[in-house]
Formats: sequence, structure tokens, C-alpha cells
Amino acid sequence: MVPDTVIYYNDDKLSVSAFVDKSSSNATEYSYRAFLNFTWSDYADLQWTDNVAIAWDNRFIGVTNSLDGFYSYLHVFNNNYVSAKMDTSQNLYGISGKFLLPNTYFMTGGLSQDIKVPVKFKNETGKFQAKYIHSLIPFTGAVSIGKASVNVPTGWLCQEFVLDFNIKIGN
Repeated sequence: MVPDTVIYYNDDKLSVSAFVDKSSSNATEYSYRAFLNFTWSDYADLQWTDNVAIAWDNRFIGVTNSLDGFYSYLHVFNNNYVSAKMDTSQNLYGISGKFLLPNTYFMTGGLSQDIKVPVKFKNETGKFQAKYIHSLIPFTGAVSIGKASVNVPTGWLCQEFVLDFNIKIGN
């Protein structure tokens, strides 16, 4: 099943998408999986630590131990794919991940988590925001998106790609 809303950012080097896909429901709650995916199809201008995050409104609850973050890239010297786990964290209303962006011309990765919402919110609009932050200098600070306090660096130190989207709860 393809989700109703897939939000994209795409340029000549980086593409980022985010969506929420319903996985199941019962008499008390709807279950979804929130995704943020990215692909670098050319060398990034600078390679430091990049960050990704997804935040949701306070009606949704992240499911413990369902957070997943990964990335893989083509190693430029031996032409092999390297896969790794992203450094991830779960917050009350969102998730975040960070990883060292390698010097490569192809990389892909993603971040996801199972989330639930009570059926009493059926047909209401759920609000989500996803971000990809490409650091332009080494950076260890953070900023929050939404109530989630999903920490992602911003400002003149980086390029920020924001994807805002809504879902109709119950669909």
C-alpha cells in the first residue's frame, strides 16, 4: 500500500522524502510507521556530521524499541557498499539521527519509527515535520522542531531542508 502523502525535496545532489504509512488498527488505536529517507547522488560540497529528524503532534506516541536508522554508501576507493547504523535518539514527540557524511558520490539512508494514535482522533488532521540538516562546518549544537525537542543543528552553519505534511488520522 502506498501512503496518501509523500513529501519530497529534490535537487541535483540530494533528495529527501518523508511519509507516514498506516500499518494496522484495532478498537483502541491506529498504528503507523513514520519515515524519512534520503539519497545523495553526487558528492556533497562538504562532509561533516549530517542530521535528520521527524516530529509529530502530541496525539501520536512513539513505540519504544521501534526506532531504526541506517545509511549505506559506495566506498570510492574499493567500489564496495558500506552499511552502518545511524546514531539515533527517541524523544517524546519525535525521533532524530546523525551520521558522518562520507566523501562519496552515492549514499542512501533513512530513519523510521512505529507510532500510535488513539481512535478517538479519527478523521482529525495529524501534523508532521521532517528535516534534513547538511552541516557546512563541524557543529555540536542543536535546535528543536515542534514540541518534540528533536535536536537538529540549524542556522548559518548548515543547509536546512524542511518537509511539513499532514495526514488524516484513521486513513
